[in-house]
Amino acid sequence: DAGMKHACGVPMVPITGTDDAIDDALNAFRANVLFRKFDVRCGADKLLVVLTFFASEVLKRFERCANKGEGEKAAKELALARFACPGDGDFEFGGTRRRLRAYGV
Repeated sequence: DAGMKHACGVPMVPITGTDDAIDDALNAFRANVLFRKFDVRCGADKLLVVLTFFASEVLKRFERCANKGEGEKAAKELALARFACPGDGDFEFGGTRRRLRAYGV
């Protein structure tokens, strides 16, 4: 992720719709959710963690949906909802920040 713009230590990668960071995260989702620990060494690793977390949140919302239309609405609402960033009190991974600094992330 050298030479890319970053937000909160996460690279701002282009979303192309084909073979991009979202596709990578979804393709690795099943394996990644089985890890008890994930060694975060760079911004790309942080991006993978955030995308994996978002995908799991979408799946949790889908459990309450009766049909595809409700699922699409729930996913869109989650995508547009306010989300916590590093430094916010309700940031989901707040306890990991100190360990991330050891990697310069």
